[in-house]
Parts: sequence; C-alpha cells; structure tokens
Amino acid sequence: MTLPDKAVQETATGVLFSVKDALDSSNYRYTLNSSTYANAFMVDIVSGDVSVAAGFTLDYEAFVPANNGSERIELTIIVHDSFMAEDSSENVVKTLLQHVILSDVNDESPVFINEFYPYYAVVSLNAAAYSHVYSLSASDPDRDAHVSLSHEFEGNAGDFFDVTFSNAVAHIKPTEDQVLRITIKATDTAGASSQVTSGVVEVKVGTRRPQFNMENGYTFKFQEDNVINQKITTSQNRMKVKSFQPSNIFLVVLDEFSQPSELFEARVSGSSVGCVFDADLHVRRVVDFERDPHIYSLTLRATESNTVLTSTTRLLQEMPT
Repeated sequence: MTLPDKAVQETATGVLFSVKDALDSSNYRYTLNSSTYANAFMVDIVSGDVSVAAGFTLDYEAFVPANNGSERIELTIIVHDSFMAEDSSENVVKTLLQHVILSDVNDESPVFINEFYPYYAVVSLNAAAYSHVYSLSASDPDRDAHVSLSHEFEGNAGDFFDVTFSNAVAHIKPTEDQVLRITIKATDTAGASSQVTSGVVEVKVGTRRPQFNMENGYTFKFQEDNVINQKITTSQNRMKVKSFQPSNIFLVVLDEFSQPSELFEARVSGSSVGCVFDADLHVRRVVDFERDPHIYSLTLRATESNTVLTSTTRLLQEMPT
C-alpha cells in the first residue's frame, strides 16, 4: 500500500506524522522495515508515529548528493495484528510504502572554497597600480542562498589596496607597496544574520615560501608486499605545493634524523597549473609487515629552485594490519 508523500524539512525533529491515519484498527502494530536514509527515522509500534530518530540530525546537503540528487526518501513499514502471534509468518496485515520528501532549509553558512589555506598572497615591489594580487571565492551549499561579500582593511591597508567583487569572488589589487592583511566576509543575505564567514588574506611584499595545500600535513596508508617504487598517493589525495614567485619545486622526504629517507620518495608530477604543483609519494622498496616499522613519522620539504626558499610539513605513513 503506497501512502501519500510527506514533506519534511531538514531541520525537523520529533514526531513528523503518523501512518496510522490511513488505517482503522487499534489492534495494528507498526515496524520500520527499511529506510533509504539510514538511521534517520523511527516508527512507534503502537501509534504509528514516524519521528526523527533520537540523536539524529537530518541533513539535506549530505543526503541528496549521496541519493543521486533525489530528495525522495523511501520508508517501508510492516503492519502486524497484535491479536496474532508475533512470530507467525501470516502476521503481516499490510506493507506500507511511505515516501518522505526532504526539503532544504537555509541553515548553512557560506564557505570559502580556495584550495590553499591560509590565504596567502604576494605582491612585487614594482607592482603596477590596480594589478591583480589574489582572488578569494565563496559558496553556500543551501539551494536558496545568496552570498554577498564585503571586506575590512587592517590598519592602513585601505591606503594601499583595493577590493572589488564579481559574483562571489573578491579580487584584491595593490595601489602601493605594503605588507597588509585584509578580511573578506561572506554573508548569506537570504539566511539568518549569523550566517557569516570570515577569511583573512595576508599579502606579503616580495617573496614568500612555498605553501602546501594541507597546512597540518599529510597522512597516507600503504600495504606490505608492495612493488618497488610503488605509488602510494592517488589522483584523489595527491599532495599539492604552491609557488608564489613562480619557480620549479623540488621535494625531499626527511626521516626522523632530518636526513633524506631511504624508503620514501616524493616526486613532482609534471608541470604546474597556476603555479601549483601536484606531487606523488612512492615507496622505494618492498616493505614487510613483520620486519619493518608500521608507522613512519617523516617530514616533507619543498624547495624552490629560483629562490631556494623552503617549507616543511608533517608526513605520516601508516602500514595497517
């Protein structure tokens, strides 16, 4: 038996509706058999009330992409007769098919989507007035959101820089030489007043050390009995290094004694795109679980060929059981 669709907002809690409304007998008992939104709902055995499960929060932005873009949730509810033995194979009065349409609520704050964080930029000493320095982009996962950007200058930054906006992108341009910080605010004007996200762009005159896309370092896992020079990273978790000058980047994996690792090697993969270099991690020899350590705490060092400026970050390698 298919029941009429029920619309439920993602912020809903507690009892949502009752499937007993469609039935007459007070002898019926209700059991949730399946749900296409795992662990999200519960059904009261006596009243037939459908509720959001205790401790669960509905999330439109997480569910819909995982459900192939569909807002439709399918609940299968089994109806039993309390006068019959519970374990009887014949004790199924009805099977109810209830569709729940999950609706979006503007409850998310905007987010900045630049790949590298913190938001670092450089400007040359002889930069022309109104030359482009940096762009910071923001988005909002809510369907009805409207992102508006604004900016605040720190100190006398306004004497040296200008900020313009295009859609949800802030473009920063220098008018003089100076080291300054600029705060960009992304506000969802269609949402609550609290839906504001701030990002600070730090502009440095001259050169800057290379920047890794993962500020707190990288963690990778690999299996024993690998092949020699096996690549550990994939296209989804490659390391990325940004050069501000720009310049070619050389990578070295350092062991716990700050010496080049004899086991691991980081290799830049091809040419840069927008001064960003992709890098892969390789294991140089076959590793054995019984013989070799299971965890390697290393350091990844990036060096620019032109300036010899370097940056380091943590590199953790794990060989799971």
